[in-house]
Amino acid sequence: MAGYIEKGKIASIDGSTARVIPCSEAGLVSAQVVVPWYLRSGAITKGTEVVYAIFGDQSGIILGRADGNLPDLVIGG
Repeated sequence: MAGYIEKGKIASIDGSTARVIPCSEAGLVSAQVVVPWYLRSGAITKGTEVVYAIFGDQSGIILGRADGNLPDLVIGG
């Protein structure tokens, strides 16, 4: 089974994973999806709209914020 890309809102965050409510189906919540390291520093919170991918095995990853914004990053000190 192929995966899909969806837009939704963060329902909850638990460390490096999150649950997302798809915009197309407000009553459903996704499986736990991975929050990439660059979004874990407070760039997303409950209610933030995100774009995410769900794969055939029901694992997934957040691709980014739906508004395209990125957090300020300090790289290399």
